[in-house]
Amino acid sequence: YKMSFAGLNSLYDAFADQLSSAGYDCMLYGNKNSLEKVWDDTDTRPVWLAHYTDKTDYKGPYVMWQASQTGNIDGIDGDVDMDILYE
Repeated sequence: YKMSFAGLNSLYDAFADQLSSAGYDCMLYGNKNSLEKVWDDTDTRPVWLAHYTDKTDYKGPYVMWQASQTGNIDGIDGDVDMDILYE
């Protein structure tokens, strides 16, 4: 998209501010690599980590972990994401 990482981070902040002012919560969603290399301030932004492994080695804080995209739930045909919300 020809946007710098700094520009992308600023765009996220502006978007999150608009959502917050409208009364919505938001999270920064990303895989381990993008959270470590692209996004700034992951210590202050709520993070939803996508890392498909039994035990993540992501060092930053996160409030939700998507540990799999191939889970099974009775009554649902096909694969589902398996997420853990920490509160």
